[in-house]
Amino acid sequence: MNLYEFSPYVRVAMQSILSPSSYIHTRIIYDYELIILSEGEWELFCDGKTYICKKDDIIFLRPNIPHSIKVPPDKTVSQPHIHFDMIYTNKSPITPVSFQNMCDMNDYERSLIQEDIFKNFNIPYVFQSKRLDEFRSALFSIIAETQEKKPFFALRIKQATLKLIELLLIEFNLSPIENENQAFHSFSAVKNYIDANYFLPLTLDSLSQQFYINKFTLLKQFKRAYGKSVMSYYNEKRLQAAKKLLIEDALKVSEIGESLSFSDCYSFSRFFKIHTGFSPLKYRKINQKN
Repeated sequence: MNLYEFSPYVRVAMQSILSPSSYIHTRIIYDYELIILSEGEWELFCDGKTYICKKDDIIFLRPNIPHSIKVPPDKTVSQPHIHFDMIYTNKSPITPVSFQNMCDMNDYERSLIQEDIFKNFNIPYVFQSKRLDEFRSALFSIIAETQEKKPFFALRIKQATLKLIELLLIEFNLSPIENENQAFHSFSAVKNYIDANYFLPLTLDSLSQQFYINKFTLLKQFKRAYGKSVMSYYNEKRLQAAKKLLIEDALKVSEIGESLSFSDCYSFSRFFKIHTGFSPLKYRKINQKN
């Protein structure tokens, strides 16, 4: 996660009232929604769990997570909330708020679902904060600016939304990348880890989680730093090791594949032939002659 990537766009900002027995059917939103319950309570069913949300709870809903909301028959809910994108794109102004479940969406609507850059971080959907007043102040600033639309209101909305994001990062002690030196150090650490552990079954997701870097940032920035994708680099290291073992060691092909964490001999042989044009046995035969 790189702070330079954040350029939020607020789609909806308002204080809405939900009457008793209101029900929002299961849906998936395209963007992020942050809510503070000012009055009342409701039941949130989100990602397979049920949460009883009460006054002063902060709710942080994220893209592509199924959820529904149910208000008790004896409660009225007041909820200031915003829908927003973390990163502005050319689709931001034309993307609506979704009230559909995945099965009801067409292909275009599914394409509007954003990548959740917080997916690898442990931010709960519902939480209380000692910084509630700061969250509330930033949220109401956004709502007020949206309603008043004074000159340069878009800049002030962005500023207040960045404040909300900052509060989230502080609340859960997240450490994003803040400068180019830190970014290079992070990707250098990934490279060094692969150099030392190429024989392990590494994946983009596992590296992203281990180094607390969004996987799309890791893909883009690693390639910028080293001229190849992170998984290409990993496979290159495994290939180099396999060639060395085939030429210099008497291990069976299956044993070499196992030492490099391939699931079976076939997977290793297929990987090797794709990258060299030769089967492991033929490569060994040709190069041992030389």
